[in-house]
Amino acid sequence: VYVVGGSYGSGSIPDFTTIKYNSSGVQQWIARYNERGYATSIALDDSGNVYASGSTATIKYNSYGTVKWVANHSGG
Repeated sequence: VYVVGGSYGSGSIPDFTTIKYNSSGVQQWIARYNERGYATSIALDDSGNVYASGSTATIKYNSYGTVKWVANHSGG
């Protein structure tokens, strides 16, 4: 199970946040990206890569939560 949204780290602006849980509900990894806003959608590909997207960015993670690339964009 994957969850996307926003969470507050050390600052006052929410970070893009993606969390992976296993089938027992145990957290496997959490990835925060210091980007203003929230991730609002998620997609997976056949290789297990995770794509988290929101109004300010789209981020590709591998199955271990490592960032592979970031596409920043302004949105509305």
